[in-house]
Amino acid sequence: MQKILIAINGEELNEQALNFACAIARIKASPLTGIFLENLVENEQLIWKVTGGGNYPEWEIDERSKALAAKAKKITANIEKFRAVCQANQVACKVHEDKSVPVREMETESRFADLLILDACMSFKGYTGTPSDLVQQILRHAECPVIIAPESYTAINEIIFMYDGSKNAAYAIKQFAYLFPELYDKRVIVFRIAEDGIWQGPEREQMLEWLQQRYSAIGFEVQKGDVKDKMFDYLLKRENNIIVMGSYGRTALSRFFTHSDADFVINTIPRPLFISHI
Repeated sequence: MQKILIAINGEELNEQALNFACAIARIKASPLTGIFLENLVENEQLIWKVTGGGNYPEWEIDERSKALAAKAKKITANIEKFRAVCQANQVACKVHEDKSVPVREMETESRFADLLILDACMSFKGYTGTPSDLVQQILRHAECPVIIAPESYTAINEIIFMYDGSKNAAYAIKQFAYLFPELYDKRVIVFRIAEDGIWQGPEREQMLEWLQQRYSAIGFEVQKGDVKDKMFDYLLKRENNIIVMGSYGRTALSRFFTHSDADFVINTIPRPLFISHI
């Protein structure tokens, strides 16, 4: 079994993302831990403290606040819904309530986890793009592999490894294979952009040899041209797959995953996206 987390805005539970997380947990025969983020730091107010030595200001949460009580009620209801959805999916579950700064909380939670699942639009400030500002920060600081949940999900029948020749991309491929040996019978496609549209030589043969130890149906898709254009065009034609790529925002390939481009990728290509860091 592995430790699988799903990060959740305590006030806004995304059931599509949760159902996807349950599907992943079922594949792994593992429990699912819901990390309910509350960000109570945003609710702090400047309070004047009265002591024998005088008055002084201090940032505190007003426990008597009606807004805080309403927020707590929403979170409690969403935790109950989380448990109900997990039960309906026959997935054992746990709940962690994290009340401090979300990015910091997720960095700590992910340190001793095997996989983190994120809703691409999760935010505490309304819509801030896809992925949201919060999700971008969590991706940069996560200390375990991350899957961005799709808006809709049916099944994983194909694995697409996005490879740019970097150690980051190779690491992501290895991490995915190690985490999901259960998907050995799925078709694998290695997608690469080459200057002349041809990829031959020792590296390709070494990768094929490694993949053959883990998968039974392996293909290579090598194209030439602009990375973004070719990648988008290819992925748009594929269905029921999971896309695997290297370190977030650090390689030539992963630079497509900017604030603006990701809005197109995630919304136009509703596939789960696996991202791993070195």
